[in-house]
Amino acid sequence: MLPSQHELDDTRNEYFIFEILIQALFLAQSVYICYIIYRQCHTDIFFIDWEQLKGQYSDVSMWRLIMIINEYNSLQPARKTCIEFNLFWILFFLVGLGFDENSSSQILLSKTSHEMSKNTALCIANNVIFWYLAYFIQWFFRFTIYERYIVEHRAQRMIDLATIAKISMFILNEKYHGYYIHCKSSYEFSDCSLEKICGFMKNEARELTPTRGLEDSGAYSECQTFEIFFSSVFRNQINKVTLLYLKNIYIIFFSEQRTNFLFKIRYMKVLTN
Repeated sequence: MLPSQHELDDTRNEYFIFEILIQALFLAQSVYICYIIYRQCHTDIFFIDWEQLKGQYSDVSMWRLIMIINEYNSLQPARKTCIEFNLFWILFFLVGLGFDENSSSQILLSKTSHEMSKNTALCIANNVIFWYLAYFIQWFFRFTIYERYIVEHRAQRMIDLATIAKISMFILNEKYHGYYIHCKSSYEFSDCSLEKICGFMKNEARELTPTRGLEDSGAYSECQTFEIFFSSVFRNQINKVTLLYLKNIYIIFFSEQRTNFLFKIRYMKVLTN
């Protein structure tokens, strides 16, 4: 028999340690979510544009880079499973089919009985079981069938798009650790017409162009994603380049703000005169 849940309200209650543990788990998970957000905000990401100038007085378009950055930002909240799908089926089984009655501390003699007292431990265990079942079934289906034979994985689609745009990614999630995504295609230009892009892709499908990997031949000729470890000297050089780039941005920004401010002052003087 289960101990009574409302017998005592102090430390002598047999559910006291269990309730404290649930609160501690909730607090720990909240701290972990804040830690994930902190890591995402402090990750250094560099986008390398391999596009070359078409002429002496031509410029490289920024729209390709903006498109890849937006696509990368859309991947940050991506999950392995769909939370709406899990909630729908969990509510279907617990409420629709009445599996929430498994958390009752007493045996129900009839399903029409409304005097059902739920046990906290049984309620949490019942919900956790259905959550894990919904998560595992959906993950298994996506991993074995959906993302293999129906659609391509979102991360792989992101790499294919960046390869067509010829923009590689250098992601530093730790001080001496990071990832490199090599997206330098063999196309002559990526900022061109649709007809030329289709021609480049047809030549690639016919194996008339070099592979997309970092190596032209060998076992890693098709590999585009790499995990990298670097030294403190390399990290210091990255920090110097980043600080120099940010310094130039601040100088440009404040100079524009100062110019706009002086223009507003002169415009106001003209109006007052």
